Amino acid sequence: MISDIIHKRANYYGNDNTLVALDNNVVEANLGNLNIVCIEDIIHELATCGKNFNQVVNFLGFFLLSPSEEVKKKINLKVEKGGAQGFRGDKINDLLKKMI
Repeated sequence: MISDIIHKRANYYGNDNTLVALDNNVVEANLGNLNIVCIEDIIHELATCGKNFNQVVNFLGFFLLSPSEEVKKKINLKVEKGGAQGFRGDKINDLLKKMI
């Protein structure tokens, strides 16, 4: 799931505080001193909470996930009753797939 989100939605803040698309050249230029040279290294660092986790998170810009139509209709119901709010447990990945 982390891989899908990073590949589809990840950006970073450039020098003039504009969001720029993420690619391997940009990653190597900014995080190369931490031995992170490609997007897969970023995914590995985020998935394992490695020693450079904070630097990677600070490098990435924010991204927004928009709820699907199914989630919008069920937003005020509890998950137990088929709604969209509350603790999901192992079903969180299904929700994220709908929102990517």
